[in-house]
Amino acid sequence: MSTITPHEKPLRPTHNLRSALEILSKKYTLDIINELLTSQKRFTDIHNAILEMSTRTLTQRLEELERNNLIARHVFKEIPPRVEYSLNPNIRDDMRFLIADMRRLGEKLRSLATPEK
Repeated sequence: MSTITPHEKPLRPTHNLRSALEILSKKYTLDIINELLTSQKRFTDIHNAILEMSTRTLTQRLEELERNNLIARHVFKEIPPRVEYSLNPNIRDDMRFLIADMRRLGEKLRSLATPEK
């Protein structure tokens, strides 16, 4: 049996939820992940799919996702240089289910917010 020293805090089940939300709740993050569910894409392809997002924001989100190992950046040694982004295969199915579930939840929440006639 292990004991927790006074400076250690036990992990609560909500800790994992908060960690996921901290990463995924940033604007456009789920849109980017959704774009990468089907295949790896270039920066321009992602940006063209999410037109309202600035290139600066896309760059920041891609860097954050890469730093958190949710995506990988592939640099091809070509001229001109080519860079493609892909979703980490270890989370692809989880993200697919999460996005589908969030869509369903969004529909339910929208219907609850709409007054019945």
